[in-house]
Amino acid sequence: MASTMEQFITAYLTIYRDGDEVVDKKELIDYCRKEKLDMKMVDTWLSHFDVDKDNRITLEEFCRGLGLKANEMRIERNHITHTQSTFTAN
Repeated sequence: MASTMEQFITAYLTIYRDGDEVVDKKELIDYCRKEKLDMKMVDTWLSHFDVDKDNRITLEEFCRGLGLKANEMRIERNHITHTQSTFTAN
């Protein structure tokens, strides 16, 4: 079973597919609905990661909240994107 940190990372990288490095409240709500998660998770995420309280979680805010480096997350995102595109191409 994945750790809580891994679950956060997977969720964040899944949500911000458009590449803008920002997850907004609507995207969180849509993700929770799609994954059939408790909607309280939206407020939990925002209270934990949204430092400037603008209802958006930037990549920098997310990484700061988990003690990660943004560049490492970008590399991970690129790896996941490449793996997914290779998988769907075959």
